[in-house]
Amino acid sequence: MARVNIVKRIKINGRWVMRSIPRKQSGNWDWNSLPDGRYYVEWYDQGTRKREPAGTTVAQALEVQRRRRHLAEGQALGLTPAMHVLPAPDSRRLLRPLVDRHLDQVNTLKKPNTYRKYEAVLNRFCDSFFGAWQ
Repeated sequence: MARVNIVKRIKINGRWVMRSIPRKQSGNWDWNSLPDGRYYVEWYDQGTRKREPAGTTVAQALEVQRRRRHLAEGQALGLTPAMHVLPAPDSRRLLRPLVDRHLDQVNTLKKPNTYRKYEAVLNRFCDSFFGAWQ
């Protein structure tokens, strides 16, 4: 099984340092023993230590650790991770109906002047958002 450790970046005497999470006498992790900070996961890839931010809560850190461990186990089996694909330029078809649906709700709940302002802003947003794709 691949080793993926969780460490916490904390400030001690004005300097940021990485500390591993200590264990309780029962053997469980003592998540509350260190001061506030950010969690990171670290692992070794071909002899090089790698680190990745893992959030500010224990749940976020455990989820990132789980994902990283699955990636490492998959690579050990010879599997390649799926590539993240950016949305195609024709995703305009996906955003415009959402904006229209939101404007319909605003039209029924808000005053006419509020609706006109929302409509103007959202139309400008759609135009500028998709202007970058053309």
